[in-house]
Amino acid sequence: MSPAAIGCLLLIALILLWRWPVGFALFALLQLCLREVGLVRLASDGMALESTARLFLLAVLSFVAGYLLQRQLLASGARRGADPDEPDTRAPAGLQPVPDVAVMSAVLVAGSLAIYHLVVSGIPLLSPSIETARFDFTSSGLFGVPGRMFLFGTTLSWTAASVNAQVRGLRWRDYRPWRWATGFMVATALLGGFKGDVLSLAVTVIALYVLISGTTVTFGQAARRFWWAGALGVGYFAAVAALYPSYSARGGNVWNQLFDRLTISPAQPTQYAIEGYVSSYSGIPVIADFGYFLTKYVGAGAVGDYSFERAVSAAMIGVSPASDAFTTPVTVGAFGELVASFGPWIACATLAVVGALLAHGEVAPRRTTAGLMGRCLVGLAVVSWMAKGGLAYHVVNYSAVAAMLLLAGWAAHLLTRPSTTSLSSARSRRQLY
Repeated sequence: MSPAAIGCLLLIALILLWRWPVGFALFALLQLCLREVGLVRLASDGMALESTARLFLLAVLSFVAGYLLQRQLLASGARRGADPDEPDTRAPAGLQPVPDVAVMSAVLVAGSLAIYHLVVSGIPLLSPSIETARFDFTSSGLFGVPGRMFLFGTTLSWTAASVNAQVRGLRWRDYRPWRWATGFMVATALLGGFKGDVLSLAVTVIALYVLISGTTVTFGQAARRFWWAGALGVGYFAAVAALYPSYSARGGNVWNQLFDRLTISPAQPTQYAIEGYVSSYSGIPVIADFGYFLTKYVGAGAVGDYSFERAVSAAMIGVSPASDAFTTPVTVGAFGELVASFGPWIACATLAVVGALLAHGEVAPRRTTAGLMGRCLVGLAVVSWMAKGGLAYHVVNYSAVAAMLLLAGWAAHLLTRPSTTSLSSARSRRQLY
């Protein structure tokens, strides 16, 4: 397919999505559309089967159908059950805030461990081997906890601070835990050495803002309001890409490199998974990966064990996944992983369910602060899984990091809460005077 035809397809997609409500579903859909463009480009060059591009298009349509159907069902239910005298359950005024000390504790634990990881393992952005240093998440020790906080903890603690500020009716920037969380999250994103981190961070923040505040913003409105965030992300991509030896050796226009990064790079691993090039992998990927990551994180993994994502990466460069050869993490994507695990029809049906799940998170009434935080957590995990694949990896890591931050916040709250004896003494003194 010619560049002009691909440009026309992207323009049509942009026009169709211009009035789409902003949220995690929109950004997942944009990722799916860009991957579809990549598969079309590969098929046009004879590097992929045309049937793979058609199958992936069906997956995109399944996701859209599930999302739209669930939004329609929720909207119909809300109209039928509307009571003019009942308060709006989506309003933050009906939610109870989390103790500030618990939120601040989670923010400091996540941020401090993330900074510790960078100090001990080295700052990838300043490393002479930036392309490999950025994937080093375990050399900081402590059972890999600092590396996990670097990857997930700063974003989750920022989300908790944003939710609590919203529930308290404060401007986010006026809330002290939010300011600390923002500093940690931005610093780790800038120093992490990943080209697309700033752009990904901007998209994540916009999606979380819409979900937490309960506002309705269309894609067109967000593009006009937050265009500067996208410009910063693209600028960071260009600056960091210049530090990558592989990009410097490739040469060419930075815009072509960015377009390839958004389309071809995520499409190739998906193609390998769908077309069955990972013959060295045995078992059902989604199920086998749970066993792999659970045994790996408790230190009981056997020599030669590897994840499905490593198997795909090894197949792409022609090495054995069981060897010691370095393989760059690749973005297999949820659909590629599901097709390799359960076949195309179950994979399409699953994407329809995922679309419905994200629609529920956007539209359903918000009744508790914990529930709102839970929706944000699920949205972050699902969209990341949709783009990268690795369901087991995301479930295990997001659950573990969220549990650790919850424990830190709960412990801080218990330690700072006045004891029953102190409260009784204070009441007695007030009664005497």
